[in-house]
Amino acid sequence: MISISEPRNLLGIDTDAAHHILMAAGIGITPMLSIARYLDLHGRDFTLHYFARSHEEAAFIGLLEEKCPQKLHTHLGIPRAEHEPIIRAALADAPTGSHVYLCGPEGFMDTVAGIAAETFPDDRIHQEAFTAAEQPGPEGNRPFEVELEGEVYPIPADRSIVEVLQEAGCGVDTSCQEGICGTCIMTVLEGTPEHRDNVLTKTEKAAGETIAVCVSRALTDRLVLDYY
Repeated sequence: MISISEPRNLLGIDTDAAHHILMAAGIGITPMLSIARYLDLHGRDFTLHYFARSHEEAAFIGLLEEKCPQKLHTHLGIPRAEHEPIIRAALADAPTGSHVYLCGPEGFMDTVAGIAAETFPDDRIHQEAFTAAEQPGPEGNRPFEVELEGEVYPIPADRSIVEVLQEAGCGVDTSCQEGICGTCIMTVLEGTPEHRDNVLTKTEKAAGETIAVCVSRALTDRLVLDYY
């Protein structure tokens, strides 16, 4: 018997949004293609901004031009240093209640997310990371304890929470081991986590109620956790 989980979608569509702004660069158009198709089929209001080196290198450009030409805004052959004013203009006139979705190279996503954060609440900015956050070496870690279901587990500086819990036989699921998929997220009952993942939102990290135990650690001497 093989056990599988439900699909986990980190770039889901907010169906209550008044307007959807899709921002893609390069191969980041892949998830945006599906999102745009869904929005178009369901008559939702959206715009799609697509950055690529050239028309020839723009994946799915023919399909997008055929299916949603009125919604598509292509930005071809524009140097990355000149992206910012285009992004600002695309977000400046967003209708009230708009949500922003972004996917592409790390630098592109950082730029879009930074500009969007100036005017959009965190829960209206949607992105999915494909690269892990840079992690410090063990010398930058401190040991702490994790309590789970009444049992206490010491977490040394050179081991992750999930490594210790799995070795002890705890049923913690993992996948990427890099803090980008969200499979290992657990609930924080007590203590303050030190977030090092690329999956929780800024709001979720500030709340301190969940933690990605494959990479994140603790700012307090003990974390009391529960299964998510």
